[in-house]
Amino acid sequence: MNEKSRRVYTKQQIYEAAWQETAIVDDNTVMVAISKLRSKLPSGGGVSIGTVRG
Repeated sequence: MNEKSRRVYTKQQIYEAAWQETAIVDDNTVMVAISKLRSKLPSGGGVSIGTVRG
């Protein structure tokens, strides 16, 4: 979810924007990339990446 605009992006949308490809080979690819981004964000820095299930 984009905190500023409160927009929710699907795994497919993130994958297409990041890798400029339309087919996700493995859903886990996006989740691993997001996990790595989260670990690099400073805690309490006001920027976060949330997960919306469902």
